[in-house]
Amino acid sequence: MMYFVIFLILVFFALSELTGQFKNKREFSLIGYLFILSLFIIFMGFRYRIGGDTINYMNSFDQMPEFKDFSSFDFLTSEYNISWYIFVALCKLVSIDFLFFQFTHVAILNIGIFYFINKHCYKYQFSCVLLYYLTYYLYLNTEILRESLAMVFFLFGYDYLLKKKFIKYYLLVLLSISIHTSAIILLIIPFFQVKMKFPFYASLFIAIIVFFIGVDAYTFFSKFSFSTQIAQKMNSYLNAGKSVTGLLVQLILIFPTIYLKFLKDKIYRNTVPVKKDKFDCYIPTFILIGALASVISGFYRFLNYFSIINIVFIINTLVLVLSSEKIRLNSKILARFSVIMLLFYQGYYYSRKNSEYDNLGKYYNRYFPYTNYYSKEKNEIREKMMLNYNIEKYEQ
Repeated sequence: MMYFVIFLILVFFALSELTGQFKNKREFSLIGYLFILSLFIIFMGFRYRIGGDTINYMNSFDQMPEFKDFSSFDFLTSEYNISWYIFVALCKLVSIDFLFFQFTHVAILNIGIFYFINKHCYKYQFSCVLLYYLTYYLYLNTEILRESLAMVFFLFGYDYLLKKKFIKYYLLVLLSISIHTSAIILLIIPFFQVKMKFPFYASLFIAIIVFFIGVDAYTFFSKFSFSTQIAQKMNSYLNAGKSVTGLLVQLILIFPTIYLKFLKDKIYRNTVPVKKDKFDCYIPTFILIGALASVISGFYRFLNYFSIINIVFIINTLVLVLSSEKIRLNSKILARFSVIMLLFYQGYYYSRKNSEYDNLGKYYNRYFPYTNYYSKEKNEIREKMMLNYNIEKYEQ
């Protein structure tokens, strides 16, 4: 029920924004924005055993080392990266209750996301937040806790990337990598700030496919990782199974960005000088990784780092396209439909089986119904699902 109530609140603010109700009412808009931010933090901060990763982290939280244990803790063979252990230890300095850790994580994550949206999507911030809620809110807050925290530091570093302050950018990227190794993909983004012709991307795409087909992922990443567990994790991402459905799903994720970028270039094609967009440097990387994910399914994990940037780009560009006289009606209809396709993807994500080996429930059972930390009510289906999922995972 609360999920739907929050949705209605967001629709109200988004419609008010798009119809000009907030024009010349910046104070009211700001209050509404901060209200939704607080609502997002409280709602996820006080959740109880919602999300697969949340349950697993909660079960192992008491075994996570505190600062007093660091001297005898073996970080070289540990499961997680060092900055994640530092983050957990910092939270345990204040409270050993998982609730404080969870609330802190959610607060950092959503403050970072809302700050980025407010800065880069000033006119349509509520529309961006609505799309964030419908697509990545549950996933980032409950499923990929380490990766979402690493993503936030990338968002903080994106402005340095735009200003070509590469030292500051790379420092934040290194911090992201020290939280989750998959952030290594962020190292290549500055190289795409230089405009390159399409044949380069085509050859690079082919080269990377050949590389990862011909090289054992575990051997490669074990040479560049300080943890064998991390190398195994990267190996599982890169060697994940492939299917026609998976191929189509990955294409759905990148098609709206490709098509809207095409329409935006069409609008500014004859402008002198050619208008540059602050999101131009991320789009080639996003498209390249999305294309790779269609044949190497584990690559989809790398797309998580661009999720919020992509939402801002989509909303900004969609509004521009729909208001432009240079774009034909049929192209505008297709632009709308391309964004709706993202919602179809979410429907596919929530409705798929939690595991191919049991019929206990669907993915949506990880999040529905909502349970709060004070009632501490365990959902029987959710608990059995995650128990079977973890058994299956460790038997592989």
